Amino acid sequence: ALPIYEMLFLKPGDLVPCIGACLGLVVGRSRKNVQDVARSIRVKYEACEDSTRGIFSLEDAIRAKSVFTSLEPKIRGDVETGLLKSPMRLNGKVFTGGQKHFYLENQNTIAYLEEGGRLTIRSATQSITTTQSVISSVLGIPSHKIDVIMKRTGGAFGGKITRSFHCAAAAAVAACKTKCSIHVSIPQDIDLIMTGGREPLIVEYDVGFEETGRLRALSLVLHMDSGCTIDESESDLGVALMHSDHSYFISDFRAEGVLYKTNLPSNTSCRAPGSVQVCHAVDTILFRVARACRLTMQKCQEINFYRKGQITLTGDILQDGTLQRVWDSTIASAGIAKKREQVMIFNSKHRWRKRGIGITASKYGLGGNWFKEIARVSVFAFDGSVEINHSGVEMGQGIDTKVAQVASMALCVPLSHILTGEKSSNSQPNCMATLASATSEICCAAMLDACNIINERLAPYKADVIKKSKDNETQLSDYDVFIKAVRAADQDRVCLSSEGWAAPKVEGSSQYFAFCSAAAEVELDILTGCVEIRSVDIAYDCGHQ
Repeated sequence: ALPIYEMLFLKPGDLVPCIGACLGLVVGRSRKNVQDVARSIRVKYEACEDSTRGIFSLEDAIRAKSVFTSLEPKIRGDVETGLLKSPMRLNGKVFTGGQKHFYLENQNTIAYLEEGGRLTIRSATQSITTTQSVISSVLGIPSHKIDVIMKRTGGAFGGKITRSFHCAAAAAVAACKTKCSIHVSIPQDIDLIMTGGREPLIVEYDVGFEETGRLRALSLVLHMDSGCTIDESESDLGVALMHSDHSYFISDFRAEGVLYKTNLPSNTSCRAPGSVQVCHAVDTILFRVARACRLTMQKCQEINFYRKGQITLTGDILQDGTLQRVWDSTIASAGIAKKREQVMIFNSKHRWRKRGIGITASKYGLGGNWFKEIARVSVFAFDGSVEINHSGVEMGQGIDTKVAQVASMALCVPLSHILTGEKSSNSQPNCMATLASATSEICCAAMLDACNIINERLAPYKADVIKKSKDNETQLSDYDVFIKAVRAADQDRVCLSSEGWAAPKVEGSSQYFAFCSAAAEVELDILTGCVEIRSVDIAYDCGHQ
């Protein structure tokens, strides 16, 4: 069994949890042969003895009370009293659908045995450590005999945190059974059936507000569709609860979450998991408030924004409240007022095509007490070139480039003389899955730690090189100084490799908050439903660097 509560393959007599459940793996010497055999297999299904009906929607799961778990609510103030004292009040539901990942590289794994029964796995995954643990569990062999290696994956977006495990484990089983190299690549159409996506969410709300559009109290119940297993959805629901205040300070607030089981492929993390759904829902609620108050959405947003010094739903104090600043920047760069006039004119002249413009903001907490990453630096004394390794997965977000830039700046070595090696579960053990940009930052911190160790060892040799160059009235570049220092240190048998570690301790839920806002103008063909994005303007607070 996989650690995420799924069987790798179903056997005859097992209850099928969903359409797309994995029944087995066909192994052959050519892609055509295995595809022909797979198509020829006929599977007989029988109805359950208790005639239990399948649950194929979140609404059905809510009615059937098909609940995996409920999470502890996020509470601020007294929402019941706040609602009762509010001059105006609305309640209702907001539904957000799911979303597929559509990564460019399919789920993909190569597995082969090496000397001493060591199993090497090359998997397109966001989590080399957990892939190692899953295969260890499936095969019943120690983790140290399994090395999960990868250079990069062609996109992931959360879909390869856990949903890559089936592919990797199946390849591992086949490699051990056949003693041959095995390549498993799941075609895109099959992957879309087997793999879920972003979890659909139904949000029930009760909101109290003033005529000015200021929110006085908000009660939310988040109903999330996990699919046939819990997978990552429990943590995604937790993230949704953390972000359920969106960018708005509401004095009396309560959000609770319920996770439901359906007979659909297991849903999982997808780009800012949980956050996207709940922020869309809260903005929809605010839009309904604006309409009830006969105000613009922009006015209602601005009056409810968090300000510097206020305490978030998770207990964090906003030290750098730049939300209003990025908001104003977006309004100015997008020319919102002028575009609104143009939109009204266009809509008055066109019956079947309509335009709209909207703007939204984001307060997104990054980092946490669960992150831990490792980095290594190896300096070659012959020419001063450097190889680096780290535990983060390159999946198009540029983590390898970021970490290499840190090494280049810290060591004073040109970027062209730095090579980023492959990731390995045995060389970089016990590390987290790569998650968003937060992993990039932690890996950069680990790399800086490793470089500082090298610099500390080289410091006396660099000082000696610089002194000699001054005595000889010669001018050396920083890299020339580095090369000479490295060679001198190597002659003294100084270790020129180091390991860095980063596991920051955070007070509160996040290391910091990223603030941004975005405005978009769209055009809709109301006959065909075709949507054209005419313009997008984004302002983002990058911090100090």
